Amino acid sequence: MNELARGLRHGRLLAVGAHPDDLALGTAGALLRAVAAHTVVVTDGAPRHEPNYRLRAVRRRREELAAMERLGIPAARITWLGHPDQQVHHRLERLIRQLRRLLRRLRPTVLLVHAFEGGHPDHDATAFALHRAAQAEGFDGALYSYPLYHRQRGEVVLSRFRTPRHEDRRLRLGYRQRRHKRHALSAYRSQRTTLAPFPLSPETYRREHPDEQAWLNSQESVYGPLPSIEVKEQAVTNAFHRILHAATTTDNAPHT
Repeated sequence: MNELARGLRHGRLLAVGAHPDDLALGTAGALLRAVAAHTVVVTDGAPRHEPNYRLRAVRRRREELAAMERLGIPAARITWLGHPDQQVHHRLERLIRQLRRLLRRLRPTVLLVHAFEGGHPDHDATAFALHRAAQAEGFDGALYSYPLYHRQRGEVVLSRFRTPRHEDRRLRLGYRQRRHKRHALSAYRSQRTTLAPFPLSPETYRREHPDEQAWLNSQESVYGPLPSIEVKEQAVTNAFHRILHAATTTDNAPHT
């Protein structure tokens, strides 16, 4: 049994996703295996440029509730943070504070969060915020990232890390687990076309270590021209650097 499997079987899992559907898509196998799991949805999944974004937010919340119930996660074990879709990088300080409070309250031993892969700005900003929160709280458990999508050589790559490593853990879903995941994903009727190309199995996870240097190098990530996403890479990475610079300034300030 590998480290991830042991953590899911014997520990307390906190899985964090930027949008409704991210966790079912990227971590359903882990959620099904976990003996104690809590999930966090960072945004409402409703871009503000859409005319009926409030109705969309309500619909996506209902879809997430149905999907998580099919994966064994009741509504009481879902935390909704309600940030606007595609604007997480503008709210990093608040998000980090929220995640720190959750870490203190829930005391997880295993964390799951997006890989930093340049696919969607909210995914990367959520990953950054959880890394910062974990570091600030002295989290000493296991932090794993999961990939969803990115672009390489003009092609969209699904469910694989931008740079694979030999230590990456592939979680293969059996027949029953694939059936549960398929059933969960079917709850996202508003996202049916978007989710259809993603494979059900395997899911891939990577053990991470909160490391500021990784985020200092974040400008190496390249966002593709995704429909309706107008956030530029530089705006996102600038937000990361502001947080890191503020932390460095505070750490180096004279104490009185």
